[in-house]
Order: sequence, then C-alpha cells, then structure tokens
Amino acid sequence: MNTALRLCCLLTLLSVGRSYAAPLRIDFTPRPDWSAWVGTQPTVLKISPCQVPPTVDGRPDDTAWQTAAQVKFPTRSSTYPVTDVAICFDAGGLYLLVQCPEQAGRQRVAPPRDRDGRVYADDCIELFFDVTGTGSDVYQFIVSASNSIYDAHNDDAQGYNPDWEHAVTGDAQGWCAEISLPVAAFGLSTWRPALNFNIGRNGPGLGDRAWVGAYGDTSAGRLQFEGVTDA
Repeated sequence: MNTALRLCCLLTLLSVGRSYAAPLRIDFTPRPDWSAWVGTQPTVLKISPCQVPPTVDGRPDDTAWQTAAQVKFPTRSSTYPVTDVAICFDAGGLYLLVQCPEQAGRQRVAPPRDRDGRVYADDCIELFFDVTGTGSDVYQFIVSASNSIYDAHNDDAQGYNPDWEHAVTGDAQGWCAEISLPVAAFGLSTWRPALNFNIGRNGPGLGDRAWVGAYGDTSAGRLQFEGVTDA
C-alpha cells in the first residue's frame, strides 16, 4: 500500500472516531406545538343555529334543545354520573343546557356564593373557551348547583364581569343548568367559524370529569358553528 493510500485510510478512521465520540444530546425543552407535532387533533362538535333561542329558566323544555348538538360525558366510567349537554347558537348568543344526574347516595354541596367566589369548589359546571386557539385568549364560566357564578378572562376574575344569563333547577335526582353567553362576552362582534372549547363537571367527593382530554384543556375540543364563515 503506497503512502498516499495509507494517509487517506488514516484520515477516514480519525473522522469516524470523532463522530462516534461526539456526546449524545437530548433536548427535554417542552414543545409549545406539542399537539400539532404528535399529530393529535381536537374533537370537533358541530353546532347548529336555533330558530328561537331558549328561555333561560333552568328547564329542558325549549324547542331549541330538540335539534341542538348533544354530547355526554364521561363515557368511560361506571360510577360517575353521565352529564348530558346540549348546545346551539344564534347571531347573538351561545346557549347550553347541562343536565347533571346525582350520584346515588351523595349529597350535593353548593352553598350560595358571591360572584367570583369559590364557586369552583362546589358542585358546578365549568366552561372553557379559547377564542384564538393559542391559549392566550381563554374565557372561563362556572355555574354551581345553587346558581352561583364565576367568570374570568385569562384567569382574571375581578376585571371580567360580562352580562350573561344562567338559571338552575334541581331535585334529589339531580340538577339542570341553562346558560346563555352573548357573543360580546368573548370580545367578538360576530361568531367565528370555530372556537376551542371544553366543558367539565366538578364536585366535592365527586371529582372532576371533562368532555374530552384533560380538565380545562381547550386544545382537546372545538365548537364548529354551522353556516359561519370567516368575514
């Protein structure tokens, strides 16, 4: 083997040695686009416009609920009471009917509270909306079994108190909440084609359950407004 060929082989071995000797680097930095990176997509609920908005009185007898989109949760529990949700909208508002059967042998806990008090510590329904889908414009609305409320925008409860309607009825078998949220409560003049959304039920001794994903995770669900397009 001539000198030039020997030198070439030596340089190749040195190069390979350096590549194998390079330290392994692992980056544990959380990804802000994790759901997109792993290919997960939110569960989409298509909601239809109602001809006549429901009367907010806590009773499930309005015609609007007969054609409204319906969901139930949780779907994988044999002990947690199944919560029934109906949702519809019109140009001015978003309407929800939430029926909460009681767990056998359990006593509800929902003392009357001032607005933005510890309503989330009681038997309650919690609504979460993300207008931009980025986590930077999140609205939260809570209604308890005593019809006490909590509302917040980006975790600011004291500085956010929009006008919205809510009513609750109940008996020993369960309770029912009816809710009307005006489009202006989301800082909008008209609805967008979709809003990231989740709903959950919570209560002392009952625990919390969400419609989809983790409790309060607005990236897990989305409302799609039928017939609404981008302006």
